[in-house]
Amino acid sequence: MTNLVARLTESAAAHRERPALVFEGDETSYRELFAASESFAAGLDERGIGPGDRVGLVLSNLPQFVVAALGTLRVGGVLVPFGPRQSPSAIATSLDEVDAEFAIALSEDTPVLRERCSIPLLPVESGEPVEESFGDLFGGRTVPVHPATTGDPALLAQVNTENGLSRRVILTHGNLLAAARVAGGLVPGGLQQEDGTLGSYPLWHAFGLTTALLPTLFAGGRYHPTGRWSPEGAVSALSEESITLWYVTPAMLRDVLAAGGLRGNDLRFCLSVGGALTPAEREAAESAVGVGVHVGYGRTETSTVTHVNAPDETAPPGSVGRPVSGVHVSVLTDEYTVAPPVETGPIGTGDALDVGSITGEVVVTGPTVLHGYYGDPVRTEDAVSTVEGNRLYHTGETAYRDEAGYLYPFERATDGLRSA
Repeated sequence: MTNLVARLTESAAAHRERPALVFEGDETSYRELFAASESFAAGLDERGIGPGDRVGLVLSNLPQFVVAALGTLRVGGVLVPFGPRQSPSAIATSLDEVDAEFAIALSEDTPVLRERCSIPLLPVESGEPVEESFGDLFGGRTVPVHPATTGDPALLAQVNTENGLSRRVILTHGNLLAAARVAGGLVPGGLQQEDGTLGSYPLWHAFGLTTALLPTLFAGGRYHPTGRWSPEGAVSALSEESITLWYVTPAMLRDVLAAGGLRGNDLRFCLSVGGALTPAEREAAESAVGVGVHVGYGRTETSTVTHVNAPDETAPPGSVGRPVSGVHVSVLTDEYTVAPPVETGPIGTGDALDVGSITGEVVVTGPTVLHGYYGDPVRTEDAVSTVEGNRLYHTGETAYRDEAGYLYPFERATDGLRSA
């Protein structure tokens, strides 16, 4: 069975009484987490939600997000997450576009969303009385894990175009499992059950799930949801809660620097994804957190990062790093041949080279490559091809490589789906 919940259940059985989630001082064991997700799945099943049905999650990084995500995947449903700060009208429109059957939102957002949505929508618990809340969905019977296949959709991840529109990338159970393996391999020595991951990177983003949450749960570690982002909250958690792994955006690192840095921590790995850090910013961040900062690069369409600049490497200016283990990246010319690597390129050196002779399109191959774009077969055909049984994602991004394997992207040939 490929349903990733079945694989996670095996991990839960091996770590039953160890803490899986730690939120605001409260610990939830693996036994409790998976019992809650199974109960949530029963509630979905009782409402007729099953294989292929889309479930909207309008939630920040909360324990309820994890419970709802695992419960939805257990019955074969498909996650459709949203950032809580998106406008209610945009969320409602997107829920309609993907034919969502059901949605869960923060309590303060549900009154406005209910005015715009034609589907059932439940709030997570709050101090205010409501007709029905997150806890009312829980059922009391056992629901078997749906026997999903590698190609069954698990997540409709959102990407934004430069013109302000959004699309949904279909990521399958196979994609998420492969991405979790790749991300777990980024941590020196691998993730351990003693590790604690600070959940700063948003769970509504594919990377928050595949790169931070899932590898932690597979390893039997602790995931610390943070709710809405707060630099003060992150500093407190990093200083007081034995956090060893931190997945973060450059903007979050800058927030922590502005807040005065950290007072001491147990970090052994920090990964920044979502944009570039200048050498000065990276140096300041490493000084503030007390550990080397890995800078990752990737696309939502690749499920997780494809390249990393490691802290112990002197990365050339303009490079996004070298390919990570488990992901194959090529730079292909218009003739579908591999562009030859160069000793040095024009980025960062100013050398007047014939760019056309050294560049090509960045193409990613492997099990992390997206299934397609939801409701957009034309874009799917343009972006995804199959060669000798291998799925290739054509990024539309022009780049070159140097002889050490570093990638230098410098031009987007498509309408610009922003990198994660």
